[in-house]
Amino acid sequence: MPSTYSTSISATTTPPTITSPSPSPTNALDLLTSTSQPQTQPPITTSNTSVTTNAKAEAQAPPPLECSYTVTTSKSGFNITMNGNFTTGDYTINIKETGRPDTGHNDPVQFSNESLTHEIKHLKPCTEYEHDVAFNDAAGKKTPCTTQTNTTETNEWKEGDIKEGSCMPGYVCYRSDWDISSSLSKSHNIIISAETCKSDKNGICFKPRYIDICTDLTTTFTSGN
Repeated sequence: MPSTYSTSISATTTPPTITSPSPSPTNALDLLTSTSQPQTQPPITTSNTSVTTNAKAEAQAPPPLECSYTVTTSKSGFNITMNGNFTTGDYTINIKETGRPDTGHNDPVQFSNESLTHEIKHLKPCTEYEHDVAFNDAAGKKTPCTTQTNTTETNEWKEGDIKEGSCMPGYVCYRSDWDISSSLSKSHNIIISAETCKSDKNGICFKPRYIDICTDLTTTFTSGN
């Protein structure tokens, strides 16, 4: 009888074992510390906009300069007088014969509370003049002053306002507080020239022609221009 051979294989599957390393004491302490302490959050920054009000009032600009003046006639010209509240300092007075800009001249003047008036002398009698006054500030800016009228006529001269002089030998000389340089009228067709006296600003001299040196000379002055 044939023999029978049988083999039986029994297989058993064992699941793998995963071994985790035990934490070291230091790692365990770190783990405990990180677990037990709350984490620190970064500070919250809020943006605040503050408006600072400048309580100090801004410096106010000075009021605009105002000045006015009055003109009155004097013995041989005008008096310029400042009115009211004006700024003490340097002023310029401009004056010229009306309609004759070539006769203009200016006078630098300092006005103050102690010196309100300035006299313009040695003008022509019975002559109309244009005038203006301006304040000069430190920067050189000129501010015009106001007045009631910018034209004024000088007074007539009086007897005795012209006197004989003798400042230039060989000349016939006169002197006056008035400007008489253009006031001479020709007499007897004698042609004479006028020259300002070198030693007296108020003197004027006339030199007759040589052929008339022994002629009686009558000099006539006419006021006005």
